[in-house]
Amino acid sequence: MQRWHHREVWRVVEEFGDANAMRPASIMIFVGSLFQDDRRIQDAAFTGLEALILANLLTNALKAAAGRSRPWQSDDAHEWKPLSGKTSFPSGHATTAFALMTPWVMYIDHPMAWVGMGLAAFSSISRVTLRYHWPSDIVAGALIGSSVAVWLSRRHQRGAAGTGVLSHRPVSPGPRLDPLIGPAHLGLRVTL
Repeated sequence: MQRWHHREVWRVVEEFGDANAMRPASIMIFVGSLFQDDRRIQDAAFTGLEALILANLLTNALKAAAGRSRPWQSDDAHEWKPLSGKTSFPSGHATTAFALMTPWVMYIDHPMAWVGMGLAAFSSISRVTLRYHWPSDIVAGALIGSSVAVWLSRRHQRGAAGTGVLSHRPVSPGPRLDPLIGPAHLGLRVTL
């Protein structure tokens, strides 16, 4: 893949995972969804925005703690120096792209939702091709982004079941994770 790193298409696709571009875009998508009559579109847009923010917070904390060098900084993929300012692991672009697109697959059974997931994958791959990340960085970022989005989607769908709004996918019961974020604390509550 690195022999193709000069191809301009990778630089264009890469932007789909840039949190600085995708946060405002996801806000605009959510606002636009409010003008739709389809509750699933509104829910997917809101969950995507929420997942993007929460997953980015988690990823940025992990980046600071892990301290992994980027491929252009070192040829050693095993160079980890916690709290060193190195920020390769996990990939924020992969986290952003998968957090934003996964709710669309969860709420809407349409081929375009899967096209969005393909775009998220290509955006993530571009980061390896352009030598910003190791493959394991993008896998970890994709797992974080999609896991947070699936968790939030299921949580919202469980809540909607009690309001008479039916989801098109069944929600499996199980443990619930709730983020606890405040001025004096940051944590995770597990409800079994």
